[in-house]
Amino acid sequence: MMKTTVKQNKSFLPLAPTPAPWLVFPSGNHARKLNFFNVSDPKKKSYIRSCEENLEKICLASMHGWWVMTDLWLSAEVHCFLWNPDTREKVDLPSWSVERPEDIGDKNWTKHNYELVRKDPPDDTIDFIHEVISCKDGNIYALTFQLMVAVIDRESCGNLSVRVLDFESPPNSRSFVFHNYHLVESCGEIFLVCIMFLGEITIRGVHYVEIFKMDLSKEVWVKVESLGDHVFFVSQRGSMSLSATKFGLKGNCIYFPIRDKNRFYVFDLDDGNLSNCMPCRPNLLAHSFTPFWFLPNNWYIGIQKEDYTDTKKELMMEMAGNEYAILKEHVEEYNKPQWNDLPMDILRLIALYLPSTADYLNFGRVCKSFASSIPQIPLTTQYPQFMFSNRINSVCSFYDPMDNVTYCFDIPELLGARVHFSKDGWLLISKNDYTMSFFNPFTKVTVELPDLPPEHFTMNGLSFTQAPTSRDCVVFGIAWAGSGAQILYLHLGEDAWTLEYRQNENEVDFFPSNSNPVFHDGAFYCLGAERYLGVFDLRDDTWTILLTPEPCSSI
Repeated sequence: MMKTTVKQNKSFLPLAPTPAPWLVFPSGNHARKLNFFNVSDPKKKSYIRSCEENLEKICLASMHGWWVMTDLWLSAEVHCFLWNPDTREKVDLPSWSVERPEDIGDKNWTKHNYELVRKDPPDDTIDFIHEVISCKDGNIYALTFQLMVAVIDRESCGNLSVRVLDFESPPNSRSFVFHNYHLVESCGEIFLVCIMFLGEITIRGVHYVEIFKMDLSKEVWVKVESLGDHVFFVSQRGSMSLSATKFGLKGNCIYFPIRDKNRFYVFDLDDGNLSNCMPCRPNLLAHSFTPFWFLPNNWYIGIQKEDYTDTKKELMMEMAGNEYAILKEHVEEYNKPQWNDLPMDILRLIALYLPSTADYLNFGRVCKSFASSIPQIPLTTQYPQFMFSNRINSVCSFYDPMDNVTYCFDIPELLGARVHFSKDGWLLISKNDYTMSFFNPFTKVTVELPDLPPEHFTMNGLSFTQAPTSRDCVVFGIAWAGSGAQILYLHLGEDAWTLEYRQNENEVDFFPSNSNPVFHDGAFYCLGAERYLGVFDLRDDTWTILLTPEPCSSI
């Protein structure tokens, strides 16, 4: 039989301001340090607890207030147990040998070998069960590494069988090489959360999140646009779905950590915004392990037992008996000056003085009049924001370095566009080899430019002097042209580009580097691949090549 022990009655958990899931970061040489972070804590405090009971153990899964603990290091014999961090109860589970599994029985584990085969198209790629979830209908559903859906059935005599459903892989953008997939059970339905990354594997960052719901009748994944009042908490160690109202959280959001960067993200499906939080990093020790979500069982039970039915009935009866008083109160309140009655120019002026992008966006969410008074994207900030897009769809992301938040916006005008240069809130973009234009993502204003000459080469660098709202704006580009440089420039308002070829000087071969020319004091400075500097002066139409001096011994 399994053995239950209680080491101490004192709870291992920190005191929490309000009931909400804990995000737990194991760290330290033997995973003895556990860093707890409560998502509802407005101060974003984290707490470290040292766990002697779980020496060299790691949590495999967390649910119903219990943790499944197993050996941290791989050995010939695997030991595991259930542990309740609130009551410190411990339930020993049978051990098993990696090489010689035990026979089936009440005191032993059941082992089942399975083989997964793709039906269409046939594939020899090795596949295995990656994530498992138990649904309310009693079936156990699993997601394989190759995104196949498997059902694990429990047969008579404790035997298990694995069958594969003929599901198609969920649709996603091919431009995203890296994905994280998580299964979530919510209200008897099974959802798939797809987290997409951009960039190299060592520096990749979260770009977007999509959700799909399992349709068993058609055996397809259906994209989900809204979770309603629910909130998903996903991780590699298990996921959960909770009612946002019951826990005092904002609904229609997905919370998830990223182990490699010790980061914690919140994705809002309402507006597509991705918030990057770093509450635990200062306290994390070396050798951090996979984080996981944990909801104490007493919290959930306590919230489930709350019944507001009687309170609502009493309130409705009181309102029914005092209709005139309620109506009069609303009339008096309506006659008072309202914020949404302010003129549009005053609302825009208030928005311009807000200190951060987050405040600006929240200002637009107050009411419809506030939202219509300001552009979708903040007009002004006192610092740069990092903008990136995959060019496959119209979703663009803006990273705010001050608030450490990423905002996603749908900008159809940038679909398929290549951004060459940015200055004063304007983008210099092209959609093919000959057309070029200015676009302001904040005001959605486009300024078309004349077509490039047919004989032009692919530009190594492009830039412009100032915003296209000025008549003095000049667009400049440079390209390699064999024994010289091809120079293109356009004074805003002219009907055609000026194209010139400039031969190399000083017996030096000048190869323009793939960087933007810098405009300074009436001239464009172009960096060469060999550290030479080409200077094109607009005032006298001259081209000069400056030799790079020897590097300094110290800076």
